[in-house]
Amino acid sequence: MKSRIPDIPNLKYRHNSGSYLLIAGPCVIESEELLMTVAGHLCTLSDKFQIPLLFKSSYRKANRSRGDSFAGIGDIDALKILSKVRDRFFVPVITDIHNQDEAEVAAGYADVLQIPAFLCRQTDLLIAAAHTGKWINIKKGQFLSGEAMKFAVEKILAEGNRNIMLTERGTTFGYQDLVVDFRNIPFTDDFVTATDLIFHRVHNLKGKLVIGGMGKVGQIAENIATTFCSTGTPAVFLHPSEAQHGDLGILQENDVLLVISNSGKTREILELIDLTENLYKAIPVIAITGAKNTPVCEKADCVITTGNPKEVCPLDLTPTTSTTAMTVIGDILVVLMMEKIGFSATDYAKRHHSGYLGAKSRAATKA
Repeated sequence: MKSRIPDIPNLKYRHNSGSYLLIAGPCVIESEELLMTVAGHLCTLSDKFQIPLLFKSSYRKANRSRGDSFAGIGDIDALKILSKVRDRFFVPVITDIHNQDEAEVAAGYADVLQIPAFLCRQTDLLIAAAHTGKWINIKKGQFLSGEAMKFAVEKILAEGNRNIMLTERGTTFGYQDLVVDFRNIPFTDDFVTATDLIFHRVHNLKGKLVIGGMGKVGQIAENIATTFCSTGTPAVFLHPSEAQHGDLGILQENDVLLVISNSGKTREILELIDLTENLYKAIPVIAITGAKNTPVCEKADCVITTGNPKEVCPLDLTPTTSTTAMTVIGDILVVLMMEKIGFSATDYAKRHHSGYLGAKSRAATKA
């Protein structure tokens, strides 16, 4: 899978696959001397251990508990100091914004804009941040589940900005009890990411889902494509070999590519991804594969793994268990999309007129 560390301008060591993104710095800018001292020390540690560093400090703290607490030295003065850190140490910087009027101003000094946890659902603030084109880090509200953060993400995606990070901020369980609930984290991964990508590219940008696979896996891919079509998400099957002989032209710039490869090494799939990027660089890639850390995963924006189950074939060669798992994953994505777009029996009947299912859907509509 492509690095989960975001592609923030001037972010060093982001390709260090064994690392993580470190967001660190003083809570609020108190003085230039203090900020430079802390930034220098953090950058030294970043270089020593090759940890990607995003330097953070707020130009103003607008949510202090006490009214007489220190809040800042002045917005513009503080932002200028933050910008000096970026220029002196060649490190990207992040700062909080609190209302929509601050977004454009802060964007002139910072590489990443941060949405405070208590403001994570403020639509006007999210939209204003999205319009800057900057990376946006949304801190999860302590009053929200991880799954509920998808609505904040959708608000930014709807404005055409895909540069989004989410930060776990804990959950309030009773008074004074703030707990980091790790059950939140899986809700924002894999299937949700894939569903959000498909929804944004197909239903917001009016592109389509293009699905590719070779051999028996190709048959699974074709079946997934037709199922998506009958449930309200336009999709087509693209044979990776035929793509090299002109069929690649089915692609359009707002599409999303879903590739399936059990080994994660299928030559034709790797070539399809490269050819797609050469034609339209911005088309995101979703991969369904047996295991991570494979060539296909390195090229994909989102990876869903089957868990690499042992084939029931006595030779452990014929795709059997693996293709069943891929079918199930495809069906899960279909169902998630149906729920996301509110697909109804009426919608189904319009797309599936004939046969038993057509009659059943029409009957459900009349009922």
